[in-house]
Amino acid sequence: MIQVGDMVRFLNEQGEGTVTRIIGDTAYVLIKEGFEIPSKINQLVCIKQNVDSIKEKRIDDDSPKNYNYVEREDELEESSFKPIEIQIDETTELTNDLYFAFVAYGKEDVQKLQLYFINDTNKYFVYCIFLKTSTEIHFLDNGSAEPNTKVFLTSINREDLVHLNKIILQGIMYSLKSDKKGQMIDKEIKIQTMYLLNHKYYRENEFFDENAFLLSVFKSEKNYELLTEKLNQDLGSTIKIEVKPETENVELMEVDLHIQELIDDYQSLTASEMLNIQLNHFRKKLEEAIANPQIKKAVFIHGVGNGTLKLELRRILNREYSHYDYQDASFKEYGFGATMVILRR
Repeated sequence: MIQVGDMVRFLNEQGEGTVTRIIGDTAYVLIKEGFEIPSKINQLVCIKQNVDSIKEKRIDDDSPKNYNYVEREDELEESSFKPIEIQIDETTELTNDLYFAFVAYGKEDVQKLQLYFINDTNKYFVYCIFLKTSTEIHFLDNGSAEPNTKVFLTSINREDLVHLNKIILQGIMYSLKSDKKGQMIDKEIKIQTMYLLNHKYYRENEFFDENAFLLSVFKSEKNYELLTEKLNQDLGSTIKIEVKPETENVELMEVDLHIQELIDDYQSLTASEMLNIQLNHFRKKLEEAIANPQIKKAVFIHGVGNGTLKLELRRILNREYSHYDYQDASFKEYGFGATMVILRR
């Protein structure tokens, strides 16, 4: 009999994967592309049992039960399992919060981080998590988090961290009590790389013995604002929120991407860290210009230097904003050190 954790192959189509959960006569198979495919059990053939000792939790109507086949030797009858039918209700109120937590390692500089997902609520949460870089979205993990628990997701090296832009969280939060209604969760949480690379921004918390950097899910849009306010109080302002006063020509936005215009204390940052800050600011200001119908052109001053910032900026325009034209800005005003994006015709 096929069980959770088995490696299986589809009978009626190509492909194989790992069984992550079983509901009734349907098994959910996680394929290498990161997607779960439902299939009738009689349409699958087991090619290897208990792959990676995957832990599976099933919930009956009365209370949560942990049917972990790695930790338990007693046999359980499948007929006793009663899957929950979750009704989606957009008005369901959530309590407390969900968090992504970074725990840093390295005595002087942060060299490695461990990423956790924390369910600090009184509800169950079925989730799927992705990491987003400037060009790609990578599947990270899926599963179920019980109330007041934390889940280890992955370890991230310093050199890989600077390429990450966002954590994408999708799932359903529900309660076993009352009518078992659930709520859809779909959030993108921005990653502030420059803070994650410095130990002084990690704080004591109730979830870990070590200092950690917590990102709220439900208040994700205020993470950056709250962090900046905290830094102003504890450490002094390090970020220049306003890069430049508004120009008189409302049709033209001008943005200076020189690192000294974006952050005061940049001497301790590596070249890749500074580049990441510059590119994130470029995206932010370009999105602002796109959202403002009065702005028809945006000039980004990147300087000449070794050409890396200019090259990366134009790669982003080619990949993510190919529907907009761009060109060298006025040589008379900027020399070879600026790129102009034409937003509206």
